[in-house]
Amino acid sequence: MQYPVTAIIGAGNMATAVIAGLIESGYPADKIIAANRGQEKLQALSSKFGIGTTQNNRQAVQDAEVVILAVKPAVIKTVCTEIAEDIEQQLILSLAAGKKISTIKKYLDCNGPVIRAMPNTPCLLSKGTTGLFAEPQVSQTNRDFVTSLFSNIGEVVWLDSEIQIDVVTALSGSGPAYYFYLAEAMIKAGVELGLDEAISQKLVNQTALGSAAMLTNQPVTSAKDLRKAVTSPNGTTEAATNLFDKNELMKIIINGVRAGTNRGTEISNESE
Repeated sequence: MQYPVTAIIGAGNMATAVIAGLIESGYPADKIIAANRGQEKLQALSSKFGIGTTQNNRQAVQDAEVVILAVKPAVIKTVCTEIAEDIEQQLILSLAAGKKISTIKKYLDCNGPVIRAMPNTPCLLSKGTTGLFAEPQVSQTNRDFVTSLFSNIGEVVWLDSEIQIDVVTALSGSGPAYYFYLAEAMIKAGVELGLDEAISQKLVNQTALGSAAMLTNQPVTSAKDLRKAVTSPNGTTEAATNLFDKNELMKIIINGVRAGTNRGTEISNESE
């Protein structure tokens, strides 16, 4: 099997998750190089995975066949401008939210293959979800490589249009924060009702784990059906969900995801 030399610009959580997925899949460590300004993070990656590291972005990409941009949207232009002279036809994989393929190409001054990816933080535990989009001219070989890469750290979905990336960003990219927000509220409720905080947290965390397992292990059963199965007429669950419905909690959540999607679109347009 051919393993292309892969350069990863960035050394944060997503970069770490991607590197971990590559190594666990059998990818040779000597085919991976990470670049970052901070030496401390690079040292940690080198010690843990045995990969090459550098504080020079241009040095990282010069011999690379695949370049993964795992940096914040705020610095993507700076990074791309810096490495532009060294980019020709390498596969570019961008993890930057709100940055269109056309924008990445403009920053890099190139017309090579670019794929956008939107992973989420559970990728750190190999339980993530990644939305992917590529232009039609991107080869099947490149698509298969990226599919394999992210399949090592969770589930993968390919999107039909680039605008859908904004929805994925708001739904699954930001989604863990919504679950954490709900867990935070439930833990607080337990404490206010008389439970010790540690007990309340344990109950809420395990409930989340079990509920997620039911959702994923019974794919033919919808979330709505699972909720109904727990809800007895005139029972305690119904008392709570009736209050949720009275205050239009579902509408609030839908509008929240819509607000996140709209913000992603705004960021994309600001980049033009």
